Amino acid sequence: MRIQQAIAIAKADENRLIRFISRRDRFLDALDWDALPEQMAREAAMMDELLATELAEAACYVIWLEECLSYGVEDVIGAHHLQPVSVIRAVASLA
Repeated sequence: MRIQQAIAIAKADENRLIRFISRRDRFLDALDWDALPEQMAREAAMMDELLATELAEAACYVIWLEECLSYGVEDVIGAHHLQPVSVIRAVASLA
């Protein structure tokens, strides 16, 4: 795979994660937190940390790929897809 393709995939994944976080924030703002069971509210709060970590890793991955390109790397074995499926499923269970 060409490194430019890997960079495009990584940036698309990072942007998808940013959009997901934004939609999740709007959803959480609309929740009646007092009506949620304590455990569910705690899990929703913990999800913020997981998503922040995922976003930081996505940004680091894009930077690393761009640095590889600047060093002359042209091909990579593949691209790591940044899709926090477990996080998305957990958040979807809150709905």
